[in-house]
Amino acid sequence: MKTDGDSHQLPTIAIVASYDTFGAAPALSVGSDSNGSGIVALLEVARLFSLLYSNPKTRGQYNLLFGLTSGGPYNYNGTRKWLQSFDQRLRESIDYAICLDSIGSWENELWIHVSKPPENAFIKQIMEDFSSVAEDLGFQVNLKHKKINISNSRN
Repeated sequence: MKTDGDSHQLPTIAIVASYDTFGAAPALSVGSDSNGSGIVALLEVARLFSLLYSNPKTRGQYNLLFGLTSGGPYNYNGTRKWLQSFDQRLRESIDYAICLDSIGSWENELWIHVSKPPENAFIKQIMEDFSSVAEDLGFQVNLKHKKINISNSRN
């Protein structure tokens, strides 16, 4: 495990939620779940990880980057623009991005939108642990792969 002194060298996981909603007519938008639920989850995950990361003994092997962006209903355009605004070194350090969107929509099913399928052993373990906890709580976890290409202006 790395120490605080070299945390800038650790890879990064970006955890993102969009703060906007979408509807054909503004009065028909369902903002409490699109994406109020994702925002609440993002804030709670940030709170919990801040407790873990405040102690060097429980600091993870990844830096965590939390963001609230716009454009979620439009192919995560706000997330793409947000990532483009970063220094190249930070962008290159992002191994994984998780977008929390409308997580209160399903009764017993949770979809995790990811930037790439979990290939790294550490990330696979996180997803397996997450799925195991969800199963214990009576939920099913599914992954939805959505590559966010920051070099493509139409993505």
